[in-house]
Amino acid sequence: MACVKPNGELTELGRRVLDGLAVHATPEAAAAAVGLPVYRARMAARALEAAGLARGEAGRYALTPEGERRLAM
Repeated sequence: MACVKPNGELTELGRRVLDGLAVHATPEAAAAAVGLPVYRARMAARALEAAGLARGEAGRYALTPEGERRLAM
C-alpha cells in the first residue's frame, strides 16, 4: 500500500493516516477519525513507519519530526 509517492510526496491515504496518527496514537483510533477500515490504517501506519514518518511501539504510533514536517506542507 503506497503512502508515499516515488518523489517523496504523501499520497492521499498517507496524508489521511498521518493526520489521524498526529492526534490519535493507535491505528484503530486514527481509522475511526479519518473514516478508514482499521486494516487499511494499520497497513498505512506500518508503511509510514518504514518511510521514517512515524514510529511505532507497543501498538501506538507517534509522528517523527520528518512526519510532522511533511504533514505541515
